[in-house]
Amino acid sequence: MKKVFLIISLVLLLSVLCSCGAQNADTTTTQPPTTEAPQDVKIEFERALIADSVITSMEGYGAETTFSEDEKIVTFTFSPEEHEKMLKDKYDEVVAHFNEVQESEDTYIEKIEFIEDFRELKVFVNRESYLLGEDHGAYIEFNVAGYALHYQQFLGQGQKTFVKVLYSDNEEEITSYNRPIEQSFE
Repeated sequence: MKKVFLIISLVLLLSVLCSCGAQNADTTTTQPPTTEAPQDVKIEFERALIADSVITSMEGYGAETTFSEDEKIVTFTFSPEEHEKMLKDKYDEVVAHFNEVQESEDTYIEKIEFIEDFRELKVFVNRESYLLGEDHGAYIEFNVAGYALHYQQFLGQGQKTFVKVLYSDNEEEITSYNRPIEQSFE
């Protein structure tokens, strides 16, 4: 009796497995992948914040430039390929600038670490030089955070950078902050 039950169970199991395999083979259809045209990338800037040389530079990447009726907003429209090329060049410019800052003998900044989109920055400073300086961070604001935010504007995904300033000798945190500062003038 146990053998008969075992044989019947095996036969049922095999038939279920075979039918599942057959069902998958019968119902599988190959559909061509949908190919949607990539969307153009539009980036807006306040006209007062964009030099004519930047407009010329963006047009050099193939961007179409348009202005709002009141000419307060300039919009660059890129193909995805043009935007990617421009971003790579801008990224390389920021990294090169950070390297120049680190290598300069006229600064207290010894090392800058960052994630790819510059949303997080760690700035390591020489303790003695930093404490002797009078700007206590203005140099970092302009030469590090400012460059990161400028790059992010071209990403077209909003600007936000977290900056952490540390002493190089022991990685003690001096200060940390977000940029840009959220302000309300209401």
